Amino acid sequence: MNANSNYINYYGFKEAFNNMKNLSLLYLSSILLLACNNTSTPVAEDVAQINPDKNSFELSDKALQTIGLVADVPKFSEITGEIDVNGMLDIPPDQNVSYSLPYSGKITQIPLINGMKIKKGKLLFEIENPVFLDMQEQFLRNKSDLETARLNYQRQAELAKDKINAQKDLEDAKNQLQQLEAAYESSKEKLELLNYNPATLTAENLSPKTRFYSDKDYWVKMVHVNMGTFVQSGNLIVELLDLSHLHLELKVFEKDLNKLYIGQKIQFRLQHEEQIRSASIYLIGKSIDAERTVQVHGHLDSDEGNLLPGIFIHASILIAGDSSWWLPSSALQVWQGKNYLFEQVGKNTFHMLEIKNPDIRNNKLLLDQEYRGRKFVNTGAFELLAFMQNANEEE
Repeated sequence: MNANSNYINYYGFKEAFNNMKNLSLLYLSSILLLACNNTSTPVAEDVAQINPDKNSFELSDKALQTIGLVADVPKFSEITGEIDVNGMLDIPPDQNVSYSLPYSGKITQIPLINGMKIKKGKLLFEIENPVFLDMQEQFLRNKSDLETARLNYQRQAELAKDKINAQKDLEDAKNQLQQLEAAYESSKEKLELLNYNPATLTAENLSPKTRFYSDKDYWVKMVHVNMGTFVQSGNLIVELLDLSHLHLELKVFEKDLNKLYIGQKIQFRLQHEEQIRSASIYLIGKSIDAERTVQVHGHLDSDEGNLLPGIFIHASILIAGDSSWWLPSSALQVWQGKNYLFEQVGKNTFHMLEIKNPDIRNNKLLLDQEYRGRKFVNTGAFELLAFMQNANEEE
C-alpha cells in the first residue's frame, strides 16, 4: 500500500461496483482492495477518507453526486402490518347446482354447452320415460278416488247425525278418506319432482316427456349427458354455477387468530397476476384443522365478471397498528451478522450506527423517538457499506 493508504480511488470503486453489483459484499471488498493498489495518485476531490474511529468516513462532493446518495429524516405515521396467506375463490354450496333425478329416462333435449351462460327460464333438458305416463294416470285416479271418498264421508257424517247408519260405517269412511288423501299427496309430490304441474294435469295432456327450466341465471359448469343418453336414477345430468356471490376461502395459522376480526380488510391477487383486488373478512372459522389453520371467509368489495371459483390466490390481511417513527427498510444494511444504518452527521460525513433487533413491518423499519430529526441514508446505503467494509480490511 502506498503513502495514500488511507484513501480509496472512488472511480475505481464505482466502475467495479457497477460491473459486479450482483455479487456479495465479500467480492465487492476484494475488488475495492485491488483498486486501492493502483499506483496513480488519486485526485483529492474524488476520494473517500476513512476517519480514525473506523465507523465514520467522509466522501467528496463529486463522490456524493456520482453515487446519488439520498438521506432523509424518519417519518411518523400509523404502521400497518400484514398476514400473508393463500387461498382460493369459491361459491356457497347452494350456488353450485347439480341436476339429477330419482327416476331413469332418455334425454330427448339438452341445448347446453360447457361454459355457456343461461338466463332464467331457459330450457335445461327434456327427459322421456313411459313410466311417467303411469305416474300421471295414478295421480288422476287418486284424485278421482279422493273426491269420491270425501263425498262418502260427508254422507256418512250426515247419516250419523240422524243416527240412521252405524258408527262403524262413519269410521270406515273416515279411514278410507285418510288413506286416499295420503295416496293423492304422494302421487302429487312424485309428479312435482318431475316438474309436472298437477294442478293443470288432465287426461288430455298426459305426456311421457317432461322438461326442466333454469330458475335463475347460471353458468354451465359441466354437461354429463348427450342427446339420446339413457340416464339412471341419481346420475348427474348437468352442473350449474351461480357466480353472483364469489367469496374468498383463506387458511390462516392459529398463531395469527388473535389479530383477526369481522370486517377486516384484505388485499388479494390471482396467481400470475399483478392486479390488486380488495375484500373483507365476513366469517372466521371455529375449528382448527390438522395443519393448525383456520378457515376464513371473505366477501369481495366488488363483483368482477372475470373471476371463477377454484382460482388460487395470494392474500394479505391488513393489520392496523400504532403510530411510530420509521425509515424505508432499504436503509438497513447487514454486515458481519449485524444490522446498520448510515447516519449523515455532516454534509460529507457519515456514521455507521448499529441497530439491534430491528423491527420491520410492511417494508418499514420502526425506530424509537430518539432517532427523529436525524438524517439517515436511504438510497446508496449499499455502496456506503461497501466503502466501510473495504476500509476496515485495509487497516
